[in-house]
Amino acid sequence: MVIPVTDADGSAGLPICVRQREWLVDRYRSDTGIALKFYSDELPISSDDSHVDARAIKHIRECPRCRAWMHSVIPESVLRRQRRLTEYCCAGMFVAVEQVDGPITNRITFEMFRGEDPCWMIDDIHSFISYCPWCGKKLPKRPF
Repeated sequence: MVIPVTDADGSAGLPICVRQREWLVDRYRSDTGIALKFYSDELPISSDDSHVDARAIKHIRECPRCRAWMHSVIPESVLRRQRRLTEYCCAGMFVAVEQVDGPITNRITFEMFRGEDPCWMIDDIHSFISYCPWCGKKLPKRPF
């Protein structure tokens, strides 16, 4: 999939905008990667590239032309999914909670047990897990 770096209206775009877009397209190589970076600063970046990466994403987030570009090259469904992913501790937990269609093992759900105690359940069994089974982070006392 080739992601164009031209403005949303098809015009060439300002040189600074094109440079920042090219960096993101070359670095993240997919609409899902670019969308995830747009919503999160948590992605690991080598220290050599961190300054350039931070400058590129700051420009994309703040520039009206580049925000319009984002919405023109990345489908709304991808933007929505990647924004939700940033609310979870890891991709494993996101899939276990969010992807209800298809064969999923270890489906994770949340409920208030007896209306007062937060309870994360595995496969609809009251498990009272406190840490993510995939990344080990402490789970919140509310749904993601």
